[in-house]
Amino acid sequence: MSKALKGLSTSVVAIIAVLLIIIAVLGAYAAMESHKTTTVLTSTYTETYTAPPPQTANISYPFHHFVKISNVNYAGNDSVVIYFISWYGCLDGATNSWALYMVLSHYGTLNVSPNYSDYKPQPLTPTKKIMGMVPGLIFNSFKPNSTILFHAVYLIGKFYPNKTMTFINGTLVNYTKINVVEFELHELKKEVPSWVYNIIYEYEVSMPFKDGKALVWFKTPAPHIPTTTIITGPNGTWMMIGYPEYICYGAPGLLAEYAAHYNYSMSVPINILNDIKMNKLPPNLDFLELFAMYFQVIIQEAME
Repeated sequence: MSKALKGLSTSVVAIIAVLLIIIAVLGAYAAMESHKTTTVLTSTYTETYTAPPPQTANISYPFHHFVKISNVNYAGNDSVVIYFISWYGCLDGATNSWALYMVLSHYGTLNVSPNYSDYKPQPLTPTKKIMGMVPGLIFNSFKPNSTILFHAVYLIGKFYPNKTMTFINGTLVNYTKINVVEFELHELKKEVPSWVYNIIYEYEVSMPFKDGKALVWFKTPAPHIPTTTIITGPNGTWMMIGYPEYICYGAPGLLAEYAAHYNYSMSVPINILNDIKMNKLPPNLDFLELFAMYFQVIIQEAME
C-alpha cells in the first residue's frame, strides 16, 4: 500500500474497496440508469434514495466522479501531475481540500491557509440542505519530495450578497457588470499549460451539459468555472468536476454542520488540519478518509 495511505484505518480500506466498485459502475452507467436506487454513505448514517435523472447524456462526463478522459500523458515523463482549479468560496474546493492534503502531504510539503466557503445552502442529502460555510484549506505552495507534482490555481475570490464578488486580490466588484467566465478563462490561460486550459474549456465551457448548454451556465449565483481536479501521468489523464458525491453526498453539509457547532471559528479548519496530522479525525468527519483513498487510487492509476 502506498505511504500516502498510512494512518488510515483498516476498516476504511475495506469500505473504500467496495465503494470504488460502486463508483466505477455509477460512472460508467450513470446516463443509462437514471432512476436507479443508489446508496449514499455519510459518516453518521446510510440513506437509500432514488437518484435523479442524469444531467448529461454523455456517460463519460466527469461530474462528481473521476473519469479517464484521455490516454495521453500530459506530464510527458514518469511523474504524475495534479492540477486543482478552484476559487476561494467554493464548497467543492473546500471539501476536496482535506482529501488532497491527506494524500499530498506524503508526497511533499504543503503550505496552506485555513478558509471557509461562501455562506449558502450546503447539501446533506439529495433532499436536504443546511445553510452554512464549509471549512477548508487554501493551497499556497507545494514542494515535492517525489514524482508527484501538484499545482493549485484559484481564479476568483468569493461571492457576496447584492450581486458582488471579489477577485483574488480582494477587490470587490458587481458581477453583473463583468463576464465572470471570460475573466476566469483569461486568468486560467495565464496560470496553466495549454492542455489544462483546453480540457477545462472543452468540458465546462463548450461541451453541452444540460438542455444544450455548457456546465458553467448552470453555476450560481453567476456563471463560473467550477472546482476541477485533473490528474495526468504515464497511464493517461483523469478529470473530476466537483467533489466525489457518490462516496459521501452530504460531505459539504456535514463539514458545515460541524463548523456551525463552533460558530464558524477560524480555529475549526486549523483543528481539523491538526487532527489529520495526528491521524485522529472526529468520527463525524471520517468520510474525509474515504475521499483521500479515492484520490490516492486515481493517482496510482495514473502512474501505473
